[in-house]
Amino acid sequence: MISAKVSQTINVDLSPADAKEVAIKYICAVFDWKTSYSIRPDEKTGEDWVFHKTTVYSSHSFDTEFRLRMATDRDKIVYQFLQEMQKT
Repeated sequence: MISAKVSQTINVDLSPADAKEVAIKYICAVFDWKTSYSIRPDEKTGEDWVFHKTTVYSSHSFDTEFRLRMATDRDKIVYQFLQEMQKT
């Protein structure tokens, strides 16, 4: 087998909307986050939890949320940052 290493510069023009989408996907990949996640306090304890919103399909489809994990400071920062990015 013959292999070669090649380097090349590629220029890509992205619209602001496309650049934002790429940035959001990258941040989610790096920080183990999904855009379907949210953070909110537990009704009884007041502790912040990460919730995952998903659609369940059966004879009828419906949206549901389940507790994924207790929110860390890192989760809170990522969530707040992504919320701000999605506003603009």
